[in-house]
Amino acid sequence: MPRHSRIISLMLQVAVWLVLPFAALQLGLVLTRAVVAPFVSAVAVPTGVLSLVLIQITLVYAAAKGWHACGMPAHYRWLGLWLGCVLVLYAVPQFIPSAGSGP
Repeated sequence: MPRHSRIISLMLQVAVWLVLPFAALQLGLVLTRAVVAPFVSAVAVPTGVLSLVLIQITLVYAAAKGWHACGMPAHYRWLGLWLGCVLVLYAVPQFIPSAGSGP
């Protein structure tokens, strides 16, 4: 694996691991209790912003070094996983009532 590809892989994995635990917790709460916990979103926002910045840096780095030279097509699964986590964190609270809200 070329050096640039390893760097990009590491940055993408860090970005995914910043949001994956919160997305899994949010999804778990929705599936088991049918409620959304507001504290998950409150804690996930700072790490989500940090992961977004890291994703942007990664994409700019890959574009500057050469998209295919960095092996970006091999890393699309990490980008897809990150996007899925962010969508879960954004979309789930829109459709499910929050925990602690009245009937």
